[in-house]
Amino acid sequence: MYKSAIRTLCLGLDILVGLLLTGLLLSSPTAAEDLISPLRLSGFGTLGATYSSEDDLHPLREWGQPDTFQGHWSWRLDSLLGVQANARISSQLDAAVQLVLKERAEQSLDESTEWAYLGWRPNSEATLRVGRLGLDFYLLSDYRNVGYAYLWERPPVEFYGPLLPLNFDGIDAAYRLSVAGGDLIAKVFLGQTTRTIQLQRSVGSDNVELSPLWGGRLSFERGAWRLSAGLAQVTFNGQVGSLTRSGLLPGLENPLVQAFWPQAGDYALDLRYDGKSATFYAIGAAFEDSDWQVSSEIGYLSSEWTPLSDILSAYLSVGRRFGRFTPYAVVSTVRPLEDIDPVVAPSAIGLALSSDLRTLYSATDGFYSALGMDQSTLSLGTRWDFHRNIALKLQWSHSRIRSGDLWATEHSFEAIKDRDVNFISVSLDWMF
Repeated sequence: MYKSAIRTLCLGLDILVGLLLTGLLLSSPTAAEDLISPLRLSGFGTLGATYSSEDDLHPLREWGQPDTFQGHWSWRLDSLLGVQANARISSQLDAAVQLVLKERAEQSLDESTEWAYLGWRPNSEATLRVGRLGLDFYLLSDYRNVGYAYLWERPPVEFYGPLLPLNFDGIDAAYRLSVAGGDLIAKVFLGQTTRTIQLQRSVGSDNVELSPLWGGRLSFERGAWRLSAGLAQVTFNGQVGSLTRSGLLPGLENPLVQAFWPQAGDYALDLRYDGKSATFYAIGAAFEDSDWQVSSEIGYLSSEWTPLSDILSAYLSVGRRFGRFTPYAVVSTVRPLEDIDPVVAPSAIGLALSSDLRTLYSATDGFYSALGMDQSTLSLGTRWDFHRNIALKLQWSHSRIRSGDLWATEHSFEAIKDRDVNFISVSLDWMF
């Protein structure tokens, strides 16, 4: 019942935001002038290219992103274009819309709308926003799509890759206090989101509904320092359609398969995630002055969905400015908190008699292995701010993959184990 209430609330908020924005734009000429005069347009973009040393193993920016590579190369992995409009409606009301065009599992206006909200600021300390909002519980919450705003060519995938939703439809509230010479900001949020992801190129895309989605963040800013602690919990609804289309789930539920593989029925139940929740916890710190840029975050993912292991992730980034150049190094890792139990194999007779059973077993093992997410990466790079609001970045990365699903492969639910990959990326990032 509460899931239906959350969906109804979010739908109502979306309609309210749309009606208010439309009404303001279509109201009297005087009102329109009052709105349009403070309208501020801005934009950002990235044009990038990436080379992977392995033509069958391709890096991703985030979990569920489609494979953008052709052989060893991709220019679509990091490339994007964004535009943002901010309007000051009154002394207490403002609105913002942000659209981002990038490689997605589904290209649509809804998927491309990152923000679309109305904000109310009753005083200098409090803020209330409704509509489509950025998910705010980690350091890059406000500018994860804005490459110019951060040091690296791309955010560390071990930490940011498993964080599926970048936004949600709902409401958030924040309160700011002056404490110890800095600003202490507390925020809470509630809503839901539906996003399209692609687990494997060969099995198409899936709509993932997360409802309810809720959480909060406590941050402190003083001078060159930023500290942050946040959490977000999501509840899965429905089922991953690609598990059915690939034949994995129907195969495990087949009585004949279960006759030769008694554990298949248990694995079929495990794969269903409807009603299961996952909770993300994140703490981080960043220091930036005229010379140094240092940041680190630690994350913990706790999951009720059996195939998705509880994981611990972290990164440390250090950069040093030398004029217009900022060389940097990043170490990042993601590890399961417990050893991943191997998938129990079917009977020897079944494996010997049926190639389909061998394929099903391999796919099941690959799916469980992928969601274990166990890898580490060392990245070295430099950023060149050669022009106002334009930066050129070059980054080399070496990843040691023990297992995980932060990579794109050609085959459905293929297990990735004990691989080393090098990849080089270059990008031009700008804001206007």
